[in-house]
Amino acid sequence: MNFMNGKFFRVLEILTNFFLLNLIWLLACLPVVTIFPATAAMFAVSRQWILHNDESVFKAFFKHFKDNLKQSFIIGVLWSFFALVLYMNFVLLLEVESIKFVLFPFVILFSGLMLLTTVFLFPVMVHYDLRVLDIVKNSFFLAMGFLPRSLLGIGVMVGIFLLFIWQPMTIFISFSIGGYFIFQISKKVFEKKPIVTP
Repeated sequence: MNFMNGKFFRVLEILTNFFLLNLIWLLACLPVVTIFPATAAMFAVSRQWILHNDESVFKAFFKHFKDNLKQSFIIGVLWSFFALVLYMNFVLLLEVESIKFVLFPFVILFSGLMLLTTVFLFPVMVHYDLRVLDIVKNSFFLAMGFLPRSLLGIGVMVGIFLLFIWQPMTIFISFSIGGYFIFQISKKVFEKKPIVTP
């Protein structure tokens, strides 16, 4: 009975940590421009839990937020720009019938490559000490080199989105759990193909 009680409280403690991490992430995302630094901090805390069994939340989150602020903000600007360009091309192609069938596959291809690269973007950022372009480059090569795991990461992201659509209240815990599993996926890749830092 004591074993069951201990196990129950352990599960409750883990869920509480995920909830707290998710809540801090949501609050840190409210200014919108801080979404990328907040997400980097969330992944960094997940990394801390996985690699070091360190379950601190508040202090660790704000430390990693500060440490990754500049780099994640730059990547956020780049990623937002690429997403906007792809979206504008997509809208334009819907209006111009003559070139739609020629260029549409390229827009879909680049959108897919960007999505696959995004799976590894934050894990690479928080796991290695790299420059911005090296983070993007290595994330792309890992995504292409480990396509099944990249697709699994996309599956996690799609699952979070569908869970939110089905039950909006899951927004208070699903993102931190999703980030945790994506870093777990990435960790397996890092173990197979470590990145050499400059």
